[in-house]
Amino acid sequence: MKWLLLVLSSWLIFQCTTHETAIKKELISYGPWIYADSMCISSSHNVHYCLMMDSARGGAELGFYTVKLLKKSSEGWLLTQTIENFFSEVSSIAPEFKDFDNDGIKDVLLYLGTGARGANSFNALFLMDEKNDSLMFVRGSDGIPNLEIDSATHAISGTAFSGKTSFMDYVLKEDSLIEVGGKTLSTDGEWTFQEQYIIDSSGEEIIVKRDS
Repeated sequence: MKWLLLVLSSWLIFQCTTHETAIKKELISYGPWIYADSMCISSSHNVHYCLMMDSARGGAELGFYTVKLLKKSSEGWLLTQTIENFFSEVSSIAPEFKDFDNDGIKDVLLYLGTGARGANSFNALFLMDEKNDSLMFVRGSDGIPNLEIDSATHAISGTAFSGKTSFMDYVLKEDSLIEVGGKTLSTDGEWTFQEQYIIDSSGEEIIVKRDS
């Protein structure tokens, strides 16, 4: 239940602050911002982007960050987007870069926090929109524990650990992740039970197979 409360609280904070996103282009200097090669993305068109992050509201311990997206230009680094008041429970965010929409340029996972004894990790997924030089938040991503993508099959999944283990399958539709099915594993101490399910068009979970 702890992880559910964390997700809900993080979701509320995140949903209330994602509108504070400015997309504008201006040259900036590094100043106090964090910069490292591990924060950079390169596209198939030889376009280079970097993330820069700093704590907001007086200190990283408060969990609020400003995230800036920069694009390399002939004149230097161009600021193309600012995301204000991004909330994370850690004092230093290390973004992950993975291609979730299979367009050849990596997208960004920003860490939110953990729940359920630390086994469930939550991230906000942003798709890299090269056309508009911006990051687009993917709705629903911040509520999926242990969000992953298989680089070979491009299958998107989540894994939840609680009283049972749930493996959820998702598809990316425009700016949202939609659950389409999965399976759950549970035990009574002697037997292990497995259920496979699909999500129908009305959003109802339908059990299609049950094993023990």
